[in-house]
Amino acid sequence: MSYLPEKLEEIEMKVKRLVEENKRLTDMSANLQEENNRLKFRLAEAEEHGIQAKAAGTNTGNGNNSVAITQLKEKIDSYTEEIDKCIEWLSNN
Repeated sequence: MSYLPEKLEEIEMKVKRLVEENKRLTDMSANLQEENNRLKFRLAEAEEHGIQAKAAGTNTGNGNNSVAITQLKEKIDSYTEEIDKCIEWLSNN
């Protein structure tokens, strides 16, 4: 008969761990979403700056801007994928 209380305790511990992991992943997802939004804003600013520089007829730093924009886009894509994975994991558990 002592088997049942042990099993219940084990299940309770697992549920608590899952709740903690769910909270951690939810927090991480929120943080990643915030960072993703900041990066999108920075990307929009960088693109706007690049457009303004082209309109002014200057090439100063244009190569650097395109590299920075590409890096920001890659970082945003990476964060978006990570957020999607977190959401999928949360949906499945």
